[in-house]
Amino acid sequence: MYKLGHIGLIVLSVLLTSGVVFGEEYSRPVVIATAVTGQLDAEDGALSGVIQEAVELQLRLEDYEVRFIENSEFPPAKNEQDYLLLSEYTINGNDISIEIFCMETGKEKDEAIASGNWKGPLSLEMDRDIQKIIKRDIAPLLPEGIAVTRKETEKAAEAGEAWAIAVLPAAAETGVEDELAQASASARWRIGITGVIYLPLSDTATFAETGFGGSLSAGYSFKAGPISLGLGITGGVMYFSAAGAATAEALLLPFGGELRIGGVLPGAFQPWVRLAGGGAWFQLTQSGSPHGSKIVPFADAGLGTDIYFGRTVGLTVEVNFRVIFEGSVILYHVAPGLGAAFRF
Repeated sequence: MYKLGHIGLIVLSVLLTSGVVFGEEYSRPVVIATAVTGQLDAEDGALSGVIQEAVELQLRLEDYEVRFIENSEFPPAKNEQDYLLLSEYTINGNDISIEIFCMETGKEKDEAIASGNWKGPLSLEMDRDIQKIIKRDIAPLLPEGIAVTRKETEKAAEAGEAWAIAVLPAAAETGVEDELAQASASARWRIGITGVIYLPLSDTATFAETGFGGSLSAGYSFKAGPISLGLGITGGVMYFSAAGAATAEALLLPFGGELRIGGVLPGAFQPWVRLAGGGAWFQLTQSGSPHGSKIVPFADAGLGTDIYFGRTVGLTVEVNFRVIFEGSVILYHVAPGLGAAFRF
């Protein structure tokens, strides 16, 4: 029996090495290249800088990724950004006119998907007015993100891009939670395999030693909201030694029905309580000779939790109270157990 327990632990460790399926849909920030064109001489060079800073600041506030294009680099390569935002200004006396066009990369400004303009004298409020154009006329017409595959996201993370590094753990966590929630709501069948230690209680402890064994259960669940009602069968093996006038060994093979009531929770932990009962084939061996066998009734009451690592495979931690009615003798045991649970 001790060797069987070791084999069970080895099997359990193998069963618990299950993978997790993550989602495949991701979103990366929109990349916008900005450029300023106008009368770029020594006197108004500072003006183009003011326009550029105002545009870039508001785009970043809108959660866009921004790169600045020098005039010598204009137009930029198509694969380096998603959109191009072009600011053109002219100076007429004391008045400044600014027109802002936003187009998909590779398109001309007459194909702009959004545009805005401003006209007025140079003032300390001009940068705020430019930001209002971006916020009011440009940003609402741009997407919040660009859909990418998991492979593209992983490549971006390997390249050190912050958005991808941040997205992967969050997406994985969300994917696991969604996977567990769906499995908890949809799974109907449960199979449990548990290794058990039987600790004698009360008068039983005066003659019985600690026992070993295992249990196997299978059942179907009826679910209503957060409650799961499971009906099934249970069986197993129980072995312990008893000291009296002569040392004896007891072997029981219980088999019966089971009622399991649990919660349908979205996470990994699925707690439950159980009641079980039926008959057990009982054999007492003394001095190496069997003393016959018989069927005796038994009853179990317990509680525990399944801890799932994915849709199907989980760890079971439980403790049960067992009563065995062996003629005029009643045997009491508390039975902590550790095992594996499978749901589908």
